[in-house]
Order: sequence, then C-alpha cells, then structure tokens
Amino acid sequence: MKNPPKNLPSAVVITPVFKNQKNSPSLPHATEAGETIFAVIEGQPTIFVGLGEEKEITLLGVATTFATAIRLAEDKKYINVVANIPAQLFKIADGKKVGETMSRLADIAIYRFHDYHTNKDRHTNPIVDLLWQGIPVPQQKDFAIGMSTGSAIARATNFARDLGNHPPSYMNPEQLAREVEELGKHIPKLAVTVLRKKEIEKEKMGGLLGVSSGSAQPPTFIIMEYAGGKKGAAPIALMGKGVTFDAGGISIKPSSKMDEMKFDMMGGATVVGAVLAAAKLQLPINVVGLIPATENLPSGTAMRPGDILHMHSGKTVEVLDTDAEGRLILADALSYARRFKPAAAIDLATLTGACVVALGESYAGLWSTDEKLTRRISAASEQVGEKVWPMPLGEDFSCQIKSEVADIKNLTDRWGSANTAAAFLQEFAPTKNWAHLDIAGVAYSDRLKPVRTKGATGWGVALLVDMLRGFKVQ
Repeated sequence: MKNPPKNLPSAVVITPVFKNQKNSPSLPHATEAGETIFAVIEGQPTIFVGLGEEKEITLLGVATTFATAIRLAEDKKYINVVANIPAQLFKIADGKKVGETMSRLADIAIYRFHDYHTNKDRHTNPIVDLLWQGIPVPQQKDFAIGMSTGSAIARATNFARDLGNHPPSYMNPEQLAREVEELGKHIPKLAVTVLRKKEIEKEKMGGLLGVSSGSAQPPTFIIMEYAGGKKGAAPIALMGKGVTFDAGGISIKPSSKMDEMKFDMMGGATVVGAVLAAAKLQLPINVVGLIPATENLPSGTAMRPGDILHMHSGKTVEVLDTDAEGRLILADALSYARRFKPAAAIDLATLTGACVVALGESYAGLWSTDEKLTRRISAASEQVGEKVWPMPLGEDFSCQIKSEVADIKNLTDRWGSANTAAAFLQEFAPTKNWAHLDIAGVAYSDRLKPVRTKGATGWGVALLVDMLRGFKVQ
C-alpha cells in the first residue's frame, strides 16, 4: 500500500439514516432514501446516507447508497473511511452476501481511469483503508469471505472497464489479445490461445475477415479456456463482440459521438472480465470465452454493401450495411464454439441502437432459445442489480433475415431490428441452450450513474459470474 499524500483529511464516518430518524437533533436535516449528506458533527466529518423506510430496505439499495457515499468521501480526499452497516441488513441477507455486495459496489464506485492524465492534480487520492463496522459477531467470518469474493468480481469488472477506456489507437485487436495472453501466463487453470490472421483465414471466418478488411490492423480471435470443473464436463461458452473501434465501414457513421465507438468492444471486454473472475474465484465449472476482435473502418479494401461473405459455419451472408458488423463477427464465434460442445452459450454485444431505443440505458435486452437459461440469467440479474429484459424471437423475425441472393442478410427493416439482429445470431447458435444479451445501452455512459463513473461500465461481469456460480453441469 502506498504512503498516503500529506495534508489530507484523515477519516470520515458513513452513518446510515432511516426515515423515522430524520428528526434526530444530531442530523443536519432530513435524509431521503438514496441521498447522501456531508456534515461535520462535533468535529467529526460524517456522511449521512438515507435508507428510507427500515422495513423496505434491500441489500442492493443499501450497498448502492453506501458506495455512492464512499465515492463522495474519496472526492473530498478522505483516505480513511469507517462505514457503519445497519444491523437490519443482516436480517434480510446472510453475511457472505452482504460482504460481497457491499465490497463489490464500493470497489466499482471508487474506480478511476487516470492513465492519460499528465496533470497529477487531477488524480483522485485513493482510499487507504475502508473499515466496515456493525457486523454481528456470528456473521463476521462470512462477511470477510464475502468481501473477498466481491473484491475479486470488482477487480475483474474494473479490468474490463480499463480495456474499454483505453483509446483505440492503443487498444487495437492485437493489444487486446496481448492483454488477455498475459492473464493466461499468471492464472492457474486458465489457458489463452490467440488466432491471428493466417489462422483465422484457415478457419474460414468470413465474417471476421470481412469486417476487418478495411483496417490496417489485422484481426485476432481470442480463446480463453478455464478448466475449473470436472475433466470432460461440458463448458459454458461466452462470446463477446470485440470491435475495438467502429466507424461503420463503408456505411460510415455520423461524426457526432463517433469517439464513443471505442466502447464497441465491451461485449468482448465483459467476457474477459467474467472468465478472469471465474478463474480467480476458482469456480468449479469449465468456461470458454471467445472474443473476435477487429476494427471496422472504411478504405479501398473494406467490404462493401452488396458483398456476400462465406461464414465459418458454411452459410453465406449478404452484406446490406457494413455498420451491422457485430453480428457478422459474433456469428463466426458462435459457430466456432460448437467444437467445445457447450452446455450453454451466451453472447454479449453492443449490437443495436434499436435496443437502446426500446429499453433505454438501464436494461440490456435478453433473447434466448431456452427458458431455464432465461430464468437463470434473470435471477442473476436481480441478484447483482444488472438489469435485463426478455425480448422476443420467432418466425416473425427469422423470416425477415432471408436473402434473395445468399442464405441470410445482415440487415432488415427498421422496425423490431433488435429482434431481427438476435434472429440473425440464432442462425449460428452452437446449442439449443443459447442466449443473446444486447448491451448497447448499458456498456458505457457519458454521464455519472449511481456507483459507476463515466466511460466503460463493466456491465455484465457480475451477472455472468453469478450465473456461472449457479450453473449445474453434469
């Protein structure tokens, strides 16, 4: 641990306040649910956090409010924080779950990305010590175990955020592959293999090759294999879109906010984070992570609208819009996953603006061909607070992707286009137990949100880890 900077306030206490306490003379004024108030009471710096009605509290609600308070403490340059957890929280959740959730959200809240700030005054001073108080003695051991788990998930989440926050001039497909290769060198039971252009050509990944053809940066195809389960047990396959910069190709995007297209790799970054967390937590399950990585740029060598691609699966795809590229590279990843004979397969992608129009910036869309997998993902979503909303598949959408000149096409009419994009991916699903998460609205943000700062969010790492922990594979 680094020595703390000098001349900074040393400690602040976080104190929970329930609604029925609001008239207490020690409080500066009423504190509503989710609100944080900084005050100095008899010389003691204090952050009051409003929890609302005592009978209505939830673990996620309390943890989110505390995490927001911890971020406030860091912004005010406090290096030591004492957080008083309300005893009532242990009546609705056990010590492990409380420790995990409080720790995970706190570590996510104090994440900062300073790699390119040369002015050190802009760097946030890190909290040196965070002391949790109020844990009942019988729960203290479990709380500590939960804290360790939560911190591991948060570190993996923040690693995914780092991958997305780097500029595309640095975080290109090759650099992404190197970052993941480095993980494989140091983490037990985690093997990393990277297919580069010649090997991708041998695999006949026409989608990945087509999308990458406009860029001077060659594509990579990253394979992560975590062997935590029984030898020979079917793995869970996770696929993530890894477009490190998306200009739209020949069908070029508008210039406004094109800088945000460095986040088009967050599906892939989330898969990296989830597999990393599974390995760090030594989950008793086998997991395969597949990340097709490329840029999507316009040039004289770029694929054109009207081109027909020969995909890894053998199917042909008519390209009507080169900006509908995520489904092309994910199709190759889904097809490649078949060789692992997965028990279930989940892909994540910042796939469509239509999903953001439909669900906004708080929910990811969820499409699935398996009801049990849908329930498992939905349950994990509720546990960790990363929201999903089930969306429809079926012939109404599948019929729209049929092409007159190829097997299928990569673009349909505007209406319901998030659903037809999912229907496109369904054509390549490696198993009947398949789900697709469109994370376009939740993968990054241009404004502060509860707990998360601007930029890449790491949304989905905690959800996937919780889903993996509950998966039973024979």
